[in-house]
Amino acid sequence: MRHLHTAAAVLGAVVLLALSGCTPSGFTEHRFEDVRVAVPDGWAESPADALDDTWQFGLDDSAEGETRARLRVAPMYGSSPHPVNAESTLFADAEMGQRYGKDFHADVREETEIEGARSAFKTEFTYSSTTGTAMTGRWWFMSNPDTGQVSGVELVGESDVLDPDLIRDVERTLELDPQDEGRRGDE
Repeated sequence: MRHLHTAAAVLGAVVLLALSGCTPSGFTEHRFEDVRVAVPDGWAESPADALDDTWQFGLDDSAEGETRARLRVAPMYGSSPHPVNAESTLFADAEMGQRYGKDFHADVREETEIEGARSAFKTEFTYSSTTGTAMTGRWWFMSNPDTGQVSGVELVGESDVLDPDLIRDVERTLELDPQDEGRRGDE
């Protein structure tokens, strides 16, 4: 019986490791200052015109022109130490049609857990591109447990490309890692 308990404990630890913070097969991990995230292999750095003062780093699903999905990172989002406040600011802009068009709709807005973060908040949303293509998106905001600084991650793409499995896999790799000196680039 004792061996059975030991085997169950080992199996449980292996399953936990497999489900949290591990990079899925076919994904590449990237680090943008304090934020770590993995995207499918082959994603390339976003062009400068896809970034702005808020979203300073980005990765696209295609290096060859037709981007159908994009991940952007804001290492420092706003001045509030609360992820829900950062999300509310972006949500208000989106609701007013300033970022995602007039048919922006948030399906889920809730607290979540992200490894390394003191607190985190996520938003699941849909909208239509300027050409009428159905789009899906996610925001994740997380606060640094030491400084309270909030970082944000946005994943958007055509709804037929950005399926629930891809979103789940990206979300599982999100990590706030303020222990190391933050830097931009791959690890």
